[in-house]
Amino acid sequence: MHWRKMKTHLKNWANELEEEGYHADAKYVREALIPKLDTDLPIYNARGKQKILELIAQQEEE
Repeated sequence: MHWRKMKTHLKNWANELEEEGYHADAKYVREALIPKLDTDLPIYNARGKQKILELIAQQEEE
């Protein structure tokens, strides 16, 4: 997964929410979701790497 792209989508979503008048939701996305993505990025990368290695091992067994 391209996490920078996900971060960009979250920023755009927050902007759209704000334009539609959902200021509290936009604030939540900016202050809670985007920083969490930055904090948890190593965890997501490790999980993704593990899944890829499991798929490779499965293919090698077949």
